Amino acid sequence: MTHPQRSLQRSRAMAPLSGTLGRTPLVQLMVFLARREQSGTLFIRVEGQESRILFEDGAPAKAYTPWPVPHLGALLMRMGLLDALTYDETLAEARRSSSLHGTVLLERGEVDARSLQCALREQTGLRILEPGPESAPPSRLGAVLSRFFKA
Repeated sequence: MTHPQRSLQRSRAMAPLSGTLGRTPLVQLMVFLARREQSGTLFIRVEGQESRILFEDGAPAKAYTPWPVPHLGALLMRMGLLDALTYDETLAEARRSSSLHGTVLLERGEVDARSLQCALREQTGLRILEPGPESAPPSRLGAVLSRFFKA
């Protein structure tokens, strides 16, 4: 059995950490980084594919993965915070104006800042812990992992 490789390159001038997730589960590693308020990039390699999680002061701030996650608007619809017509209109507006969809939704008053933050947290959590098809139903990772994510 192969274990995913992981390494953390810190933004401070310290030696990088490295090892396998077979010895240290990802959640345990995240708790370790949170408690020590580490900043840097966690690289996770699984079967030749790489994911990156950017940590700032122990909290995951961004995640980049090779697998798809639900688009923000689709996630808001699944959460019951956005209807299909508004989704289509605001997504088209975001594309026309080269803006982030969340910014358009917030500026138009379609969602409040707290709901947007919750959806973005959920989306980042899905990137980190739940790779899979975009059609997968949303989890409650946003609530469970909220203490890890930047406010």
